[in-house]
Amino acid sequence: MSYMLFEITQDERNVGGRPKGSTIKEKKEKNNNFVSMMNYIAKNYEILKLTGDKIQKGHFHVMIEEAKTKYSIHENVNIKTIQSRYRRRNIVVHHRGTPSPMSPLEPALLEIVLQKGQMNQPLTVEEAYNWQTQ
Repeated sequence: MSYMLFEITQDERNVGGRPKGSTIKEKKEKNNNFVSMMNYIAKNYEILKLTGDKIQKGHFHVMIEEAKTKYSIHENVNIKTIQSRYRRRNIVVHHRGTPSPMSPLEPALLEIVLQKGQMNQPLTVEEAYNWQTQ
């Protein structure tokens, strides 16, 4: 009986585990790159529209492909999304949905909480609720 011995290299064996580039940090970075790319395309589209000239056929697709290579994105871009951003005059988008009504107050609230903490008088739940509803 003859036996054949095979040498298994690192590339051939199935190691298992999560694939490379699938960490939470990588996903967030990829999402941030996609948002930046969409904002870049929308800004360029706005500049083209504000010049008043007619956009040449195919120029929009070239602009999208240029942005994809710049931001290293391989996902498809919906042209209607860019056009609706221009129509709504909402060119740069940071996140979906409406902004939080507390966002302008957060720096002041944080300063008060930190100052009260330094004075050894932490903010109680009732004080925070009363301050928020005023």
